[in-house]
Amino acid sequence: MNQFQTFEKGPMAIHVLPTKKYVLTTIAVRVYLDLNEEIVTGAAMIPYILLQGSNSYLDNQSLQLALDRLYGAKLQASIEKKGEKQILGLSVTFPNPSNVYHEESVVSEIIAILSDVLFTPTFSVNSVENEKQHHFNRIINRLNNKITYSLERCLSKITEGQLYSISHLGYLQDIDRWTSKTLFELYNQIIQGSPLHIYVVGNIEPNCVVDELILRFEKEINKLNESNKKFKLEPPSPLRISEKNHTYEKFSLNQLLVNVGYGTGGIVFSSDDYPALVLCNRILGGFPHSKLFVNLRKEYGLAYFVSSSLDALKGIMYIQSSIKPDTLKKSNIVITEQIELIKKGVISEEEIELTIKGLCNIYKLSLDSVASLIDFHQNGIVSGRVRTMEEMLLAVQKVTLNEIISVAQKLEGCTLYLLGNKGESKDDNYTFR
Repeated sequence: MNQFQTFEKGPMAIHVLPTKKYVLTTIAVRVYLDLNEEIVTGAAMIPYILLQGSNSYLDNQSLQLALDRLYGAKLQASIEKKGEKQILGLSVTFPNPSNVYHEESVVSEIIAILSDVLFTPTFSVNSVENEKQHHFNRIINRLNNKITYSLERCLSKITEGQLYSISHLGYLQDIDRWTSKTLFELYNQIIQGSPLHIYVVGNIEPNCVVDELILRFEKEINKLNESNKKFKLEPPSPLRISEKNHTYEKFSLNQLLVNVGYGTGGIVFSSDDYPALVLCNRILGGFPHSKLFVNLRKEYGLAYFVSSSLDALKGIMYIQSSIKPDTLKKSNIVITEQIELIKKGVISEEEIELTIKGLCNIYKLSLDSVASLIDFHQNGIVSGRVRTMEEMLLAVQKVTLNEIISVAQKLEGCTLYLLGNKGESKDDNYTFR
């Protein structure tokens, strides 16, 4: 498969992946800004407000009508976090130009709409007030998902006092202080001072779409940002563990959610030994044959679910599990035992082979997903080292047992976060490995 071709112009970077593999063409805009507790809530609302009105489209209805006329194009907003960056997103999908009449004008019209929405929003009082209510519900829904909530609380404890600990959606108590005027001012501040990355994936000619994007976007950027300077994305600093902490938050649940956080010893997405860390993590948890699933769930029957995951941009591994009340002590013993086994190299050839096969299947499936390809490339942009799925496919197959042991021995437990009802269980003597 072809790789992303990158074209840079001032504060803009355009990443184009020409391919006939997909029925739809995708153009995705990503605006990067540092997580900042003072503005994070307002910034999180901006992508959604952009869809509510611009100079050419007075409201969302007129925007949708324009998109419908372009063969049912879909425009969506998003907000996410990678490392210590909050990322504001707009993504539009539409049929490949080669499959429709007037193919020459379709891409041009789509880019014109995207440019209008991104650079000439109206921020009307009504649209802002409506979005404030939607954003309130967005945060509440996330808080009500206790698995997600407990993980975010664990990660915030691990990185307490660091930018990473800031929620990318912001905070309920800060919503009301934002007005149409202050949000518009914040929008201008972001557009004028933030890197802009644009992804294009589909059956298109790279130079043509790049020329069209530069024609439309550069003119608008120059109006807002006279310097037209290039912005450099600084990679997030790897996790440094200053102290270890235990937190128990009592909540009315029939189970106990256990989150254990580990530092990876500075191994991050850009590290040479990152593929070994990925393999190590998946041997621990993530597949039906993984040590945590086989032991904590199947053999001892202590967990309703258990998994192990990475935030490789920050250098964090975290274990999530839902266990029966009163089994915390035994569960913690089993969890730490599995990590110790990996550190000692007690890993069978079958475990390694099954894990490599499982990872290869994941990477191959990701090649079929435009969203996954863009997301993976973004990891490279944020970390400072762009990798491809094909590279990872090859890299994980070359990882040796000694390399797995080496990265495992760098793992350092630092945070235990519990949510629910632990009954009579005690976690005071929990020992991190």
